[in-house]
Amino acid sequence: MENESLVTKERFIRCERRILNSQNVFYKVLWFLFALFWVGAIILFAMLLENPAIEISLCGFVVAYCIYKIALDSLVRAHFRYFVWSRRAGCAPWTRKMRLEDENIAVFDGKYASTYKYSQIKEITQFDGEIAFILYDKQAIIISSYGFIGCTLEEFLAKIIVKKESGY
Repeated sequence: MENESLVTKERFIRCERRILNSQNVFYKVLWFLFALFWVGAIILFAMLLENPAIEISLCGFVVAYCIYKIALDSLVRAHFRYFVWSRRAGCAPWTRKMRLEDENIAVFDGKYASTYKYSQIKEITQFDGEIAFILYDKQAIIISSYGFIGCTLEEFLAKIIVKKESGY
């Protein structure tokens, strides 16, 4: 059973951002609360100090960093991951092939090949015509739900679930 799809920059970044944002909801809430604390510190400094320019500017930098972590961090990380994967594949865009073997999953990204055990899969999510296999080490293997060769989506997922549950 195989899946083959073209990995473009837009598709890769859209999928990676969605996965990163879904994994980091708790941390985004913490960054928001941290930003609120520093906004409160700015207000406190403005009310209590006579010339609070340095304190307010330092707190402003911390608030700006919190906003970056909430809004832009996933975009920057997705672009960086695309850069790394396109270098590994040897070109951009590249063809990703995923083949289900007896004891592992083989993934071929251009010139780069890797294997994963079925037991490494933490969860499987589907969105926007994509399937993401999220691994325990916070990696994700993203394939198209339309690129199946010799099988259907349901057969592909069923084989993965059976292999995962059997301990491979």
